[in-house]
Amino acid sequence: MKGLIKGNAVAVLASGPSLTVEDIDLLRAHKVPMIAVNSTWKVCRDCIGIYAGDYRWSKSYGPEIDIDAPRYSRSKNAEKHHNAKFVRSRVKGQYNSGQMAVEVAFLKGASQVIMLGFDCSVKNGIHHHGPHKRSPNPNPERCRRWVGMFEQLKRTHKKANVVNCSRYTELEVYPVRPLEDVLCELG
Repeated sequence: MKGLIKGNAVAVLASGPSLTVEDIDLLRAHKVPMIAVNSTWKVCRDCIGIYAGDYRWSKSYGPEIDIDAPRYSRSKNAEKHHNAKFVRSRVKGQYNSGQMAVEVAFLKGASQVIMLGFDCSVKNGIHHHGPHKRSPNPNPERCRRWVGMFEQLKRTHKKANVVNCSRYTELEVYPVRPLEDVLCELG
């Protein structure tokens, strides 16, 4: 995965309901490598990695993964029992899987991270793939905490080039821009 990321723009696809197949198709057309967060791999089967931060998700959903993409986690148990590569975060304190997937892209040398599906809200639904049945789902309080976690990520990785291209988002820690504009700049 590192060879596909180092020096390139990389998209991180979270599970927010604003993520669309059309967005994923635009990324493919521009040959932007994609990292899927949790169950998003199901709509992006050509992703170059899957990030699931907690053991509970890996235990419940990891056995369903039927694509050949490396798995990453902040859980030593996921590494031990579910073939996930442990990633040590530089961010202190709490984390969420989307935040950590963005950090994985930084740590692997991405020149830019394009965020999609980072709604940080339940106003338009829970996930683009429906609710988790065996893992916690977002709620308003959890969404508010995520914003603080991204603020900590930004403080930790001050020089990281990140743009949030989510079609709907309440996460304004990073610049929010239309995906089409960012892809035009990439060429």
